[in-house]
Amino acid sequence: MYVEELRNEEEWQDFVQTIPTATFYHTLEWKRVIQRTFGFVPAYLTVRDQGRIVGVCPGFITAVGRLRIYASLPNSDYGGPIFNSDYLMEGIRPLRDFLRGYCVDKEISYVKICFQGNVPGPFLEMPFTFIDRGKGIAETDLKATPSEVVWQEMKGGARQKIRRFEREGFKVEEVSSSSGLKEFYSLYHDNMMHVRAPAYPYRFFQNMWNVIPSDEFHVWLVDGKSVLGGAACFVFGKTVYLVYIGINRELSLTRHPVMPYLCWNFIKWAEERGFRYVSMGSTPSDPTHFYYDQKSQFGAKFLRQETASVPFSCDARALMLMRGKAVSAWRIVRGFLPTNVKTSLERRLFLL
Repeated sequence: MYVEELRNEEEWQDFVQTIPTATFYHTLEWKRVIQRTFGFVPAYLTVRDQGRIVGVCPGFITAVGRLRIYASLPNSDYGGPIFNSDYLMEGIRPLRDFLRGYCVDKEISYVKICFQGNVPGPFLEMPFTFIDRGKGIAETDLKATPSEVVWQEMKGGARQKIRRFEREGFKVEEVSSSSGLKEFYSLYHDNMMHVRAPAYPYRFFQNMWNVIPSDEFHVWLVDGKSVLGGAACFVFGKTVYLVYIGINRELSLTRHPVMPYLCWNFIKWAEERGFRYVSMGSTPSDPTHFYYDQKSQFGAKFLRQETASVPFSCDARALMLMRGKAVSAWRIVRGFLPTNVKTSLERRLFLL
């Protein structure tokens, strides 16, 4: 068994389509969006047995300060390797060993890989490995929790807000032009500024619009007397990924809080088209967090992720040690801080 960089795009795409654990973020469309937007150097790896692909790991070489990083995947809710079911355990060690030599040859300081569930043992064996368990994915299984169950279990206040939108004639309309995309981006950008989070540049969404097929990338606006919000999603396999939200904060903070109406319509849209899963994106692992609670109202269950940062240079090892001490101290004090302060500081603490 051996590992090499991507050399056949069609072979990669065919493999990803056959693996149940694959996500939209493992496709080459997402590779092109990230590469065109941020200019990162791609390092997409294939694990082979007797020449046949049995696993893949998408990644890019990025940088924080003077440290070069192999990240799987930057600016993404999902990442990490996926394998044919017969090679789940057998394939991870050759990948780890390849990355160790690859990072030395390319002068990469450390590897950062996001895993669904637990970090595999071969990566835990590496000295100074730092494991981040601070986030995961909120996902609704529409087979286990169909929309009628979501509606019944939804808090009464959310149902009242949704009915108000329906009574007042608001509709969710899909965007079909670049002018609509710009209108959505304006809402997205303003919302990110409101919550004091970094916003992606407009060219990021332009690249999604231009690179991803129209049946795999959808943008909506909530329109009535005025536009109150919007959402953008990806479609892959049995899953719809709700990843970007725009909110007219000036209007939504008064009579028309738009999030319940957006999420409800999104669930209905996915169910009517036969999708099984609705991913509501990256979510803090703290059940008391506002975003965790908000998504759980729509039937979402928390799926744990673990992100392993494995250092290969002295500077990176020192960074991992300092980071580990910072996280330990943070766990002691975080319970005494307001939610907005916790969110802002955690975003900075887990940036690397």
